[in-house]
Amino acid sequence: VDTLAQVRKRPATEMTIQQFVKHLAGLGGHLGRKCDGRPGWITLWRGLEKLLLILRGTHAAKRKCG
Repeated sequence: VDTLAQVRKRPATEMTIQQFVKHLAGLGGHLGRKCDGRPGWITLWRGLEKLLLILRGTHAAKRKCG
């Protein structure tokens, strides 16, 4: 949740479950327009995969080499 909040520049303490799902869907490619409807499971899965890549990248960047 903290990582997604940082990506979207929102405080994690103020993020609701609905906002989290909306932002996760955005990472998965959902545009979020009025006519688009709700994101599907595949879109949410794609967003979760991208979020996990972001997490792996931040962990790798924090590790010390050697």
